Amino acid sequence: MSNFIRGSFLLALLIAAASSHGQPTDAPKVKKAPEPQLLAKGDAYFIHAVPAEKLEDKHWANPLSITYTNRSTGKMTVLASSTGTATPLGAHWIPFGEGSWTVHTIAGVRTDSERLYILVGTWNFEGGTPSMGPVVNEVSAELRVFWLADGSKIGFYPIAGFAPNMIQPDVTDAGLVKADLSGVTVLGQTFRFKGRELASRVMESPLHGEGPVYRTSGKNFAIHAIKRLPGTSVETPENAIGTTIIYVPLTEGQRGRTLIQSGNREPKGGKEAGGVPLPAVITQTRIISTAVDTERLYVLVWHGTWEQETPKRFAVNLPPTLPPSDDYRLYVFWLADGSDLGPVQLPKTFGKKVPPESVLQDHLKYASGGVTVFGVTVSYEGKKRVK
Repeated sequence: MSNFIRGSFLLALLIAAASSHGQPTDAPKVKKAPEPQLLAKGDAYFIHAVPAEKLEDKHWANPLSITYTNRSTGKMTVLASSTGTATPLGAHWIPFGEGSWTVHTIAGVRTDSERLYILVGTWNFEGGTPSMGPVVNEVSAELRVFWLADGSKIGFYPIAGFAPNMIQPDVTDAGLVKADLSGVTVLGQTFRFKGRELASRVMESPLHGEGPVYRTSGKNFAIHAIKRLPGTSVETPENAIGTTIIYVPLTEGQRGRTLIQSGNREPKGGKEAGGVPLPAVITQTRIISTAVDTERLYVLVWHGTWEQETPKRFAVNLPPTLPPSDDYRLYVFWLADGSDLGPVQLPKTFGKKVPPESVLQDHLKYASGGVTVFGVTVSYEGKKRVK
């Protein structure tokens, strides 16, 4: 009897094993490969984000490639690749000890009607000691620009201001790459194109007293703004220079020149009344905004006049003052050669003020063929103003 029970038990185990063998629950699991993401397409191309298989290290994300596929030939080209970005720590986390690495991250992808823009960030690290810190801990970035019609390279441009905390997981959207007039803006640096050619590069930087401020450049020129060094006060009614905008040709044999200069101006030769010299009329100009498109530089200038010695002011010993003014003029220059297209007197709609000097774009908004300032659009066709 015991042998029968023992045999029945073994038979039941064999039947259970045989019936369960080859069932889906025991089938070997196949890891699903990451799927490409279509980012853009045209008659001649596909743009994909192609992720690699996830790495085992939980601190690292999937490496990612941005690819261009020619629809007529089927050829695929890798335009940029990441290495998988350290997360969630990023480059602002500084490890110590041995080890070194280079990390690449995709920080933004954008297309317009003609070009593809890819922002690639890089973190180079070489470990050190807790007391001395890392030997190398550098973060940089470049904007890669490609021609959509055939995927060819237009140019790779370094980006200033890319910070350690921007080394983050890859993105497949625009990220830090913002759309702009015929190009893109990245961290305050604007790149504008005419077809395959970089027409101008503009940097939004505030004025300071440490040296020239780069404003824009093209193939054959560069434009800088310089605050007088050493600083000369324009807060008193005497001849003084404020800000100078300089045009620098990049072709051999040509010299740079001043496009416009702000500050105090005292006319030469004073006037007299009954043989008694009259106080000179001293004016002041302030550059309060600049903008650049693919063809022109726009400079918004405020004009004021000092109030000085009058019988009423003299009686109470009032110092000279600079009263508010609503005299604003737009000065326009042709980028290709720096030629002056003439000033435009603006309506007195902004109110009487004494605005601070600035070379940022603050008051100027881009419009078709020109800019809009204080609700007024000033447009051009080439060098000719369109009214």
